Amino acid sequence: MSLRNHGASPNTDVPMTIENLAADVAATLLEVVGSDAPVHLVGHSLGGKVAMALALAQPHAVKRMVVADISPVMYDKQNTQWQEVVDICAAVDELDLSAIERRADGHALLTARGIVSARATV
Repeated sequence: MSLRNHGASPNTDVPMTIENLAADVAATLLEVVGSDAPVHLVGHSLGGKVAMALALAQPHAVKRMVVADISPVMYDKQNTQWQEVVDICAAVDELDLSAIERRADGHALLTARGIVSARATV
């Protein structure tokens, strides 16, 4: 399923917390499955965090779980790598996407901003 404010799901004004997303998944499972029988749950990236939160909040609802590409830790926002991610996101947000027709165009814009190396392959 698409989580709120992701994919084809509608955007809402409800705070997008891991706990709220887990509650959304629990409600959807109840609607689709028709009971609170335990399910096999797979979560990727943010979905992995949501799956873990659901399993902690409602352990009876999850029979087995696969979590991919995420870890069950809080991220240290003082870490320099975190700031690099924030800086990259801000720079990408400022890009003129109308100037990008090919991957190489995007690479050139990111290189000009110092986000990627000119030697990186496209």
